[in-house]
Amino acid sequence: MPAIVCVDAAGCPTALLSAADIVAYASDRLVGTMIDFGEHSVADLMASGVVRGRWTRVAADAPLAELVDAVKGPGIRGVIVVEERHSARIPRGILLRAHRRY
Repeated sequence: MPAIVCVDAAGCPTALLSAADIVAYASDRLVGTMIDFGEHSVADLMASGVVRGRWTRVAADAPLAELVDAVKGPGIRGVIVVEERHSARIPRGILLRAHRRY
């Protein structure tokens, strides 16, 4: 599943967006069976609450166990791996949670 990391002006992650988030946002805003994505922005999606609480971040130098625990957290769909640099957290990678149950 593709994902996009949204960052602020300093390059710090502010959200992790996936196709599933876009579908959830669109399903709440359908007019009949259609939605005009030209009338909606990424900021609208982020402000809607669809992505709130569904991602977290872990430092790149953290123990692997911390990453595993983070991705197993309730409601978490993805973890952004960040590197601390000049008081900013720069994204270095993403670990997405599998949709399957094992």
